[in-house]
Amino acid sequence: MGDCQSCWAAEREAIKTYQLKTSVVFSVLFPIFFGLLLGLLRFFELLRKTGEWTINWLKLCIFGIPSLYVSLLPLLFWSGLSISYYDLPLGYLVITPGTTAHTISGLMFGFLLFYVIERKIKEA
Repeated sequence: MGDCQSCWAAEREAIKTYQLKTSVVFSVLFPIFFGLLLGLLRFFELLRKTGEWTINWLKLCIFGIPSLYVSLLPLLFWSGLSISYYDLPLGYLVITPGTTAHTISGLMFGFLLFYVIERKIKEA
């Protein structure tokens, strides 16, 4: 019985000290970090090649910016600004159950960061 009392005390303390923003920031940044890890292999391949470093801006603009927006959407909503999810394009993704869209777009953005970097051989 005494063990149950300590459970209730721990639960009350967790309710008082829980920080929702920390959880939201982690849920947004973790897929991006994991996508970076997945794309790291491509970066190591590029390091072995010779040539001039370039960025594929078309790929970054078409895929990178929208995926970054969708993955950062929960941070915009929970940032404390007086923004309704109706005001944001694709704002309905904030209230949909689950975080599949955020996770996929975060993975895609992190992975894409290494795939927009290219090495072109200079032509003499």
